[in-house]
Amino acid sequence: MSRGFTITDIIDEVRSLTDESNEVQLDSTADILPSLNRAQEKAYQILSRNYPEPILTYTELEGVSSRELSLPENIWEDKIKRLEWYKNNEVPRICEEQPLHIFSSFSSELSQPYPVCYKLFGRTMRFCAPPDGSKNLRIWHLREIDPLVKPIGRIFSVDSANNTVYISDVDEDFDVTSSDLSEYINIIDGQTGEIKASCQIRSWDEVETMQFKTTSDRSSVLNRTISTDLSEISLGADDYICPIRGTCVLFFSDAVHSFVVQYVVAEMKRKMGYSYDVDQNLIKDFEVDLRKTYAGRDQKMQIKRSNPNWMRSSRRIFSRRGGLS
Repeated sequence: MSRGFTITDIIDEVRSLTDESNEVQLDSTADILPSLNRAQEKAYQILSRNYPEPILTYTELEGVSSRELSLPENIWEDKIKRLEWYKNNEVPRICEEQPLHIFSSFSSELSQPYPVCYKLFGRTMRFCAPPDGSKNLRIWHLREIDPLVKPIGRIFSVDSANNTVYISDVDEDFDVTSSDLSEYINIIDGQTGEIKASCQIRSWDEVETMQFKTTSDRSSVLNRTISTDLSEISLGADDYICPIRGTCVLFFSDAVHSFVVQYVVAEMKRKMGYSYDVDQNLIKDFEVDLRKTYAGRDQKMQIKRSNPNWMRSSRRIFSRRGGLS
């Protein structure tokens, strides 16, 4: 659904459903935008329990030799799905989290290529034994959710040779000198809401021409690597520019859009003192639909022979008396 549908459009949709166009009574930045972010967080909390794949990613560490590791900062809610030791073409070895009493029984001071288990405490991961540094570690986890922000403008042309983009529909409140972070921006895929790149503005003519620095002042801002060459980025018309703090297109919009909008409408009606019982019931309906997002996709469940009444062997056992036992 994301095709050209930005956070500004969602804000307008919320105003229409609340029948409130007065920006003093209902401020887009102070009221609606924070509520949108709360709604998005709630939506992905629900999704992560049923269909986490949209925000599933991994981090790879080479030659791990430390017994304790700090979790990557981009892990959302510290949710680790799987740990794998691997090297070249070898089949990955699983490293599982264990309760403390089991973890303690596996603990050893002798280094191992593949520690078999780990334990989390705080934001630290401790292995049952020191890795010997011969293997790499792959951490499958849920990535952090990008905050929702208003778009600065829509790209209609790109001049990669001069590190320049031309944008339209420019936000009238955009001011590149408003803060020390205002000159850093994200380039957003207009279809998916994914962040394609982050850049530092070199010049802005306040109309349509925005040029980026080929040597940025900082290599990283808010844990985002700053790109300096547009030719290395797959940019196109109808991508968007927004502040570096987040994205201006709702990610995985088809699944979460209705829930997010209804959640915000209910909060805004409550803020303005209106009756919102019907809206609360609609939220519950949309939440049920959100929990069924995985339906219709390839099934991951496997049949497990966990019933003790199932025979583990097809052989018949005969007693010495000659009868079947």
